[in-house]
Amino acid sequence: MHSIEIPPTPIPTKAIKETVTTDVVVVGAGIAGLKTDRDQAINTIMEFGAYRSEQRLVKLWADNCDGVMDWLLDMTEAAGTFGRLAGLNAAASTKPG
Repeated sequence: MHSIEIPPTPIPTKAIKETVTTDVVVVGAGIAGLKTDRDQAINTIMEFGAYRSEQRLVKLWADNCDGVMDWLLDMTEAAGTFGRLAGLNAAASTKPG
């Protein structure tokens, strides 16, 4: 299990400054954020490419990007470079968590 799969410590109620009610929340626009709604991601990518992209290829990417990220994280963890991939200011051999 990767450290990004471990839920964070709950935030104390006193520390919450604002509560927002929404249907969907996407934090970030990276692979993890796009994973939340693949159809919307595909449509957005197609739109940004003026619908010139091959939609089957974009769908193939959307359907497999999370598996590729897992594969990449496994490789970097094995090589001791997990911290660099995650963009942390930690030593290369330090795994966050």
